[in-house]
Amino acid sequence: LFIFTALFGLTASMDADPPQLDVVPYPQEVKLGSGYLQLDDHFLMDINKCSADCDVLQRAMERYMKIITQPPGSTGTTFRLSIFENRINTTEPNGPPGKLMRLNIITTAQDPVELQLGVDESYEIDIPSGLNADAQEATLTASTTWGALRGLETFAQLVQYQSTVDGLSGYVIKWSPMNIVDAPRYPWRGVLVDTARHYLSVPLLQRTVDTMAAMKLNVLHWHIVDAESFPYVSEKYPELQSKATYHPSASYSKDTIKDLIAYARDRGVRIMPEFDTPGHTAAIGQAYPDLIADCYDWMVEYYGTNLRWSLFDNVALDVTKDATKKFAADIISEMAELFPDDYFHIGGDEVNQGCWGAVPSINSWMQENGFAEYNTSTQSWEYDYTALQGAWTEFVQGVTASHKKHAMVWEESFSLGFNLAKDTVVHVWLPDDGSDILQRVLEAQHRVVLSNGWYLDRQAPTCVDDSVCEVNWMWIWSGRDMYEVEPLAPSLSGWTPSEEQEKLILGGEAASWGESTDDKNFDARVWSRTPGIAERLWSPRSYNDPWNLQPRISALACNLARRGVAIADSQPAFCDYYNGNL
Repeated sequence: LFIFTALFGLTASMDADPPQLDVVPYPQEVKLGSGYLQLDDHFLMDINKCSADCDVLQRAMERYMKIITQPPGSTGTTFRLSIFENRINTTEPNGPPGKLMRLNIITTAQDPVELQLGVDESYEIDIPSGLNADAQEATLTASTTWGALRGLETFAQLVQYQSTVDGLSGYVIKWSPMNIVDAPRYPWRGVLVDTARHYLSVPLLQRTVDTMAAMKLNVLHWHIVDAESFPYVSEKYPELQSKATYHPSASYSKDTIKDLIAYARDRGVRIMPEFDTPGHTAAIGQAYPDLIADCYDWMVEYYGTNLRWSLFDNVALDVTKDATKKFAADIISEMAELFPDDYFHIGGDEVNQGCWGAVPSINSWMQENGFAEYNTSTQSWEYDYTALQGAWTEFVQGVTASHKKHAMVWEESFSLGFNLAKDTVVHVWLPDDGSDILQRVLEAQHRVVLSNGWYLDRQAPTCVDDSVCEVNWMWIWSGRDMYEVEPLAPSLSGWTPSEEQEKLILGGEAASWGESTDDKNFDARVWSRTPGIAERLWSPRSYNDPWNLQPRISALACNLARRGVAIADSQPAFCDYYNGNL
């Protein structure tokens, strides 16, 4: 016990002035010493043991060696939070310097492990004191390659370049010896990317995957098509590319998608497609007008002409036609064969049923097929558009199931009372209004993915009243608000999930809707606030202080700048890793 205490004299906690690793998301268990290590000039990583998915691990190791040993900026200081550090930092390593020669990587899985929901992402890192030749090699151990990828990211964030540390300069790890035991709090940690409102280039999508891996996010929810454009290139419906996109080049071919899936897999990121129906489908009508409910005049009357683009955002498919069913089934089948993930998002949100009511042929079909009743008192037909939407949802859910995919739906498909299969995942996105949607979904024993509170297109005014202005003068760090969203917090009515219901919460997603986001501003708009969401989904629930997170985001921003990701900082700080230029 005495030896253990001497080596690991400090443990991570929320006490006053604790030593803290500049890691996001923060690991589950951390034991820290009081020294520091310098990476040897010939430092290397080595795979000591691997029996499965070793090609993925080899490529990852090569990537992280480049990330860790990139040349520093012109002054040699990676990151500095404040010129007053000697006054505000009361805890710094004070032990003798050590040397680190090698990181040994060990994975124990004997057979390949498919990258799907629930894959083991745990890992352990042991970093020695480095004070003698027998203690100069660190070890990263994981059951799977996917866990080793998470551990490599943590190790990369531990390494900092210092111009001087008690006379040493170079790549340094503080708080050695160190032990980290880590695993995610939730298995589903995602980012929704919208490529319909603005086309996003393939290099940006690749950089998005890289940045997700840096934050230990593992699901790219690809909202690939919507009302504004249909950039998915279909083999059976080629006119979508020529007529339903901003430009034929602003589209994603089958080969492009395959390459991106492989790129993401190499970084431990799954890609789940979304084909949102029956609403948000107006773009389809540009290529195949007979498949869309012709309610454009009604939309103008309903919304008013001042809304322009959003006039058509909720134009719906004409779900009464066999041709529409065939079209949807064909697109889902194409995507299901292309995307290997076990989950497929079928949408179902924001369907303006009044669009159907404005089309006489749809009403006639509903009268003939049991979706309308004649009221003798009023001598008029009463149409059940909710039942019509429910029947459509059952249809597309069945197509998805035929390809051995689990369907995922926006919460409206549950709240409207549709007949959802038990394995359907409900995507909760609307703010808690007292209706306890999460409670009702969990009581129905559906699994849940959360996005309420994590919409990245959410904006906030600089001032509402004097009390707000005193706290948020000029700018609101909404990333703090998102960090404070707790999946298990009591609802407005005071309800909290039981232990069994907690198991049905798979995790959550940050949603980057694309109305005002494109290649020019994506990184700053998305990644400045997502670190807090990533930590909420990975780290212990008790690790929840936004002021603890804020300096770590600054360090992460500097770290990511070395990787070509320009995220906005949340406070004054200094970083010179921008191509070596001040």
